[in-house]
Amino acid sequence: MLNKLLNLGGFQVGWFLCVLSPSFGLLYVGEIWMGLYILFTLSQLNDKQSALFRILVVGTFGATADGILAQLGIISFPTTMESWTPTYLYAIWYGFAAALEISLNWLKGRYGLASFLAFVFGPFNYLAGANLGAINFVFPQYTTLLIIAASWAIQLPLLLVIANKLKAKSILQPSKCRALS
Repeated sequence: MLNKLLNLGGFQVGWFLCVLSPSFGLLYVGEIWMGLYILFTLSQLNDKQSALFRILVVGTFGATADGILAQLGIISFPTTMESWTPTYLYAIWYGFAAALEISLNWLKGRYGLASFLAFVFGPFNYLAGANLGAINFVFPQYTTLLIIAASWAIQLPLLLVIANKLKAKSILQPSKCRALS
């Protein structure tokens, strides 16, 4: 239990650093922390290679979904010159994917609960990010949060399904890697 709390705490520290550091001109501080957090998370897992693959796939999917929200004009990122998704948002998503491996792994297989929790709590991260200056809502706040809630309600269970399928069929497991060489 302590391990899961420490893991979740490490992600939360990384989230705050990713959200706050660009506003203070501390470029890549959050990204570096999140990279260290992911390495620490991987060090606690037996299937490091397949876990890293899942983190990359799930994190990229999540960051791309936020990029789509930005391209649709639902959200914007005031602290970045990047035209798609800022690097700190990729770091947050890769960190979240790592949290799914340890501290949030109890959600795997509980898709209805994951969807409900994502709908209710997912928008709070964006609201906090907006209040900290890392994200802007283009539409009225209520409308934007409702769109984000719907997105998260679909996205989190889908990410869990993807992670489960990748774990079940991983070609990166050491025994399978030897067979491929």
